[in-house]
Amino acid sequence: MTHQLLKLLATDKQSGIRYTVAINKSISVDILRELSVDPDAGVRGGVTQNPATPVDILKVLAKDKDTRVADSAKKAAEER
Repeated sequence: MTHQLLKLLATDKQSGIRYTVAINKSISVDILRELSVDPDAGVRGGVTQNPATPVDILKVLAKDKDTRVADSAKKAAEER
């Protein structure tokens, strides 16, 4: 997928589509940053699962209000 298409899909109304973008390994850091503040916890969780997510984003997500997101971010940060 092209960067433009991923950027467009990252703003889709359906959280499942945004989640699919969040776990895409070829996604850019700017899109990951956008999705890391998504209102849907599942999308933010997808960001934590993406190996391309920088540690600084994971550190922010480690303080997420959703404990599943926070735990996943902490685990991902430790593995890097």
